[in-house]
Amino acid sequence: MLRIHGLSVDYGTKWAAEDISFAVAPGETVCLVGESGSGKSTVLKAISGLLGREGRITSGQILFEGTDLTAAGAKALQRLRGAQIATVCQQAGSSMDPIAKIGSQFHEVLRTKGKISRKESDRLAVSAMEALALKEPERILNTYPAMLSGGTNQRVALAMAMVMDPKLILADEPTSALDVTVQVEVVQAMGRLKERCGAAILLVTHNIGVVARIADKVGVMYQGRMLEWGEREAVLNRPLHPYTKLLMEAVLPMDGALPQVKVIFQERGASPCPFYARCGMAKEDCAAQPPPLAEPEAGHLVLCGLAGKEIRHGE
Repeated sequence: MLRIHGLSVDYGTKWAAEDISFAVAPGETVCLVGESGSGKSTVLKAISGLLGREGRITSGQILFEGTDLTAAGAKALQRLRGAQIATVCQQAGSSMDPIAKIGSQFHEVLRTKGKISRKESDRLAVSAMEALALKEPERILNTYPAMLSGGTNQRVALAMAMVMDPKLILADEPTSALDVTVQVEVVQAMGRLKERCGAAILLVTHNIGVVARIADKVGVMYQGRMLEWGEREAVLNRPLHPYTKLLMEAVLPMDGALPQVKVIFQERGASPCPFYARCGMAKEDCAAQPPPLAEPEAGHLVLCGLAGKEIRHGE
């Protein structure tokens, strides 16, 4: 459904994403993980054509069902947004119109597909919210975003995405700034969303717990590069890149004990390897040569010259 090949994006003189390639199949959930500033959200904005005035795609393709979105005009992108590609923002409440009731906003969304009565749009909105286990959907239709909790607004945003029956949903940190209980509810809602409309989901998150629960495939990003890619079980249980290994070590265990993560910062100069300055395993070759893209096991890719070796941080 979605294939990204060699995508590079910059904001003026700053690279935000460089040579990104991956694919999303119909009905699949793909999660992009990494720390703030790694380029995850930039990839989502590039897909939806919402980079803003400063953002610029400098190379690569974004193919959605065979159509290159990087070459599509504004009108073509507008027809795709919402109807076939839906976006759920990080703070759903602030992305909604604060002076319009939820019912009116559902109606505005549905009108983009064609003429529809307010009664019919309310019916579809209630059905979508019920599918996501939102209580009192009729009451929600008559409220303003500021009257709802963050978790409820997030699930309302998911319902607005669902009601359009899109083929692809782009979700940017949908569990950010929510407490743990509400995060679980939102993740469960995303699972129902996927079952209900069969859409593929491309999710950006910092939360490894969310990834472990809903991802089919995982991409690990750092400083605008994709360092590792593969099936969820492979990336989370058999990480190949030192950075991915650090992310896994930083996850809190079920017994609540604090993880003992040894982070090594070296005094090093520039290198073609984006993780060189922080890598506890870096060799002399890493300073001079770009890291190769390796596939030590089928479908499990890593951008690292140490691929194929067991990665034990600090050795």
